[in-house]
Amino acid sequence: MGDINNETAVGIIHECAVLYSQNLCGKNVMFVTENDRRSYFFETLFLPRNFLHLTGVNTNLNSEYFYEIALNQRLSPSSVSFNPGGTTEIKLSILRRLMSIHVSARMVGDYDNSKPLLITG
Repeated sequence: MGDINNETAVGIIHECAVLYSQNLCGKNVMFVTENDRRSYFFETLFLPRNFLHLTGVNTNLNSEYFYEIALNQRLSPSSVSFNPGGTTEIKLSILRRLMSIHVSARMVGDYDNSKPLLITG
């Protein structure tokens, strides 16, 4: 992603807040994985307050208010900062793809009593 500044970050956040609202907010997603021939799963609910964490930015704003102003295109570049370890840039680099996780991977198979049969598309 290269060097990213606050203005670019806020642009990504604004775009992704709209996608989050359309695609994920208020929805449950189950993640299924297999390791050492054993299946693991967890279910998550995407709430308005979770959006801030997904962006990786730091802010003094309440997480639900952050989502609201990001969704309404009113987030200011001066109200966000980056984590020093580089995780903000990493999260922002994949945020657009994450907003489409509901269409990029989904379970469409049956459980065959030995392992889940997952077909992704």
